[in-house]
This record gives sequence, structure tokens and C-alpha cells, in this order.
Amino acid sequence: MASRFATKFDARPLSTPNLAPMIGVLLAVFAGVVAWPKVDRATPLMLPPAFAPVPQGLPSPPIYLSQHHGRHFVDGRGVPRDQVAEALRRAARGREAARVEVRVDPDAPYAEAFVLVRTVEDAGLRPRLVLESGRP
Repeated sequence: MASRFATKFDARPLSTPNLAPMIGVLLAVFAGVVAWPKVDRATPLMLPPAFAPVPQGLPSPPIYLSQHHGRHFVDGRGVPRDQVAEALRRAARGREAARVEVRVDPDAPYAEAFVLVRTVEDAGLRPRLVLESGRP
């Protein structure tokens, strides 16, 4: 029977087990043992209350500038190309920090979109180019 338990490993010395996968567990156990005596003495944490600023009214709705089949529209009203900047200024009167959403036909050249963006900037407003999919 003793020969039945004899294996090829009897001739080699025992190797140490690989504890590398156990490092995280051993560190967690060590931290728990070290921290356990301090559990009953919790440190009071005093933080000042947080207050969010109250907005002063709702933001003004954006001004819509669109170009469709070569025609230009400011807030849905048709405007000749040379009067777009003035129509944007009129639409922005009384609106604080007015934004302008610029929409251009998908088949229009990119140059037309950037000409409209430059027109909005020249009018002193903030442009936002909106793609056909509706995402900026």
C-alpha cells in the first residue's frame, strides 16, 4: 500500500505555493485587522452645507437661422441674403446672451454653412451649427 502513495513528486522538494493571486485578499484582510480597533471611534466629519446658485430666470430661446433651397430664414421669416445680419440683430434685441442655431440644407456646400456662421459672429452673436441629424 505504501507504494500506492509513492508518486513521481517524492523525489523533488516541496515548492512554495503561488500567492500572487491572493495579494488583494491578503491586503484586504490586513487592512480589516488594522482598522478593526478604530471602528468604535468614528471621526466626525463636519461639512458646510452646499447651496446651488438660483438661476435668474430662464435662458432666452435661441434664434433660428436656416438656409433652405438657397433661401434664408431668421426665426421662420424669409430674409434676403444681404439682410441676414441685420435681421439677426433685430431678433436678438431684448434677449440676453442670444444664441443662434444655424441649419443648412444637407446638399448645400460646407462653404455656405460657414459663411452663415461667420455672418452670425459678425452680428455679435454666438452661433451653433446644427447638423441635419439634429445633433450639434
